Amino acid sequence: MMNWDGVTVEVVWGRCLRRQWPATERLHFGALEQRKPSDVLLYWWAGRGARSTPDGVLPVGPGVCHWSRPGFDYACTQDVTAPLGVTAIPFHLRTRHGATLTASDLSLPGESLRVLQPELVDSVTRFVAEVAEDMRLRPTPPSPARLGAAASLFRGALMHLVADTEAKEQPAQAADLAPAYIREHLAGDLDVGSLGRHFGCSRSHFTRLFTTLTGLSPHQYVIQARLALAQELLTYTSLTVGEVAAETGFGSIHHFCKQFRERTGVTPTAWRDGRHRPDDPRWH
Repeated sequence: MMNWDGVTVEVVWGRCLRRQWPATERLHFGALEQRKPSDVLLYWWAGRGARSTPDGVLPVGPGVCHWSRPGFDYACTQDVTAPLGVTAIPFHLRTRHGATLTASDLSLPGESLRVLQPELVDSVTRFVAEVAEDMRLRPTPPSPARLGAAASLFRGALMHLVADTEAKEQPAQAADLAPAYIREHLAGDLDVGSLGRHFGCSRSHFTRLFTTLTGLSPHQYVIQARLALAQELLTYTSLTVGEVAAETGFGSIHHFCKQFRERTGVTPTAWRDGRHRPDDPRWH
């Protein structure tokens, strides 16, 4: 779970906005909007559409909130009969001493945040966007008290959104249950996105939890578990190499043989013939 101790939230006032898009199917972004230079909280308050993110294609519409990450490219489409309305609040997470915190420094939730109080999130993000607009358009900038209030409200809203999202994801105990689930379903679909959906997590959140527990990414763990089973089947059964490939979920003999040789140094046939690790006690 994300630890907020010592974390400050710095709003990028000059790039905050609240707007509704024109009635076009594909939305065109500038470089800053497409590839985020900072974290961005996006609260969608109107319309219908879909957005491509590192967590996959996510639906967008009233009451949906996303935390976009810096350095990734995003794209968005919408229903032309229901143009999207969004409030975007760019921000940086920093230490008390001003150092920028990155995703590797924090245990962040997935990009799609759980919104239990949409009216509150809408009010806070609208207020922050209004303060930012005052800074751009009015000859007299907002008072320090108004700026401070907007920044504090935004940090509080972000903390609540993260806490509500983590509270939904944590009971699944994905990291604890996933290794056993993987070993029991090696012949099935073990795509990282599918695993995340099975355990009620986003792709990125599931990956973080799993990697922290096992020291391996989900993909690495799946390959390792499939190869371990393949070694057992080759050693103790008369299944053909093709049948072993199917039983372990590799999909094709070519892919299976390639993965097997890359990780063991020998072909499946050589392994079966006993021409593998000389220190293996099964062959003494």
